[in-house]
Amino acid sequence: MWQDIKNIYHLFQSITANTIYAAPSRGMTIIGVTGTDGKTTTSSMIYHILQTAGLKTALISTVGAIIDGKTYDIGFHVTTPDSFAIQSYIRKAKKAGVKYLVIETTSIGLHQNRVFGIPFNLAVLTNITNEHLDYHKNYQKYVKAKTRLFQIAKAAILNIDDKSFSLITSHIQNKKIITYGLEKNAGINPDIFPFRTNLIGAFNQYNALAAIAVAKELNIEDSIITKALLSFIPPTGREEVVYDKEFKIIIDFAHTPGAFEVVLPEIKKLTKGKPALPAGRLIHIFGSAGQRDKYKRP
Repeated sequence: MWQDIKNIYHLFQSITANTIYAAPSRGMTIIGVTGTDGKTTTSSMIYHILQTAGLKTALISTVGAIIDGKTYDIGFHVTTPDSFAIQSYIRKAKKAGVKYLVIETTSIGLHQNRVFGIPFNLAVLTNITNEHLDYHKNYQKYVKAKTRLFQIAKAAILNIDDKSFSLITSHIQNKKIITYGLEKNAGINPDIFPFRTNLIGAFNQYNALAAIAVAKELNIEDSIITKALLSFIPPTGREEVVYDKEFKIIIDFAHTPGAFEVVLPEIKKLTKGKPALPAGRLIHIFGSAGQRDKYKRP
């Protein structure tokens, strides 16, 4: 109840920000990416493909805002900035002649109306597993918050293999839906669009398929998509190998149960044995911040 009242305040903030910055997102092609895991990698992949295609593109994500080749720090552990900051970045992009904008969009950012007034052309979902339940209270409300992005976008790009698929589609009506996944029932799958990347794991195949679906929808040539995926380097802190001598050290942003379930088995395959560690030995160090979403701790 209290949060709903606060969100009315956030809505007025967004309306004010849109007015001050003269609704800069109008006339741009906006791609919003949401999900529990893989948002930053998928957003960065889409950005890289569009840049490779020669399209002037900007990116606003957890790792920063990239506008006209310059990276802006958006703050520690911030994915979707507040409405004034996000409109300011979009205004910078508009002045730089950017035509395409990729925005990593969180459930809390959506629920708090931070992206109100932004005319999303495409909305992309990576997956939805347990996260932010300290804020949303339960999985159904978490899904519903993310659904807002698909309700305002012109078309939805959804992971048909994810358990959230039926829940999301039940909330969006009369909307173009493009599906992707590893199975043959997906509109975009590895059989329809064979590709290679230098990333590990099936979870990154999903990220790549989501990026492919966006690029196809924007009429990017297949050869450009294939080339871009092969040359893509993940953002800082995503599968980042920082040491590889007598043992290997990898830093990754994974911090949810769902992410651990898919990332750790793939990392385990890389433990072929080093002088300091026997084959198959994996040491995993992770943190769980304060009282935030204590439900995921077990």
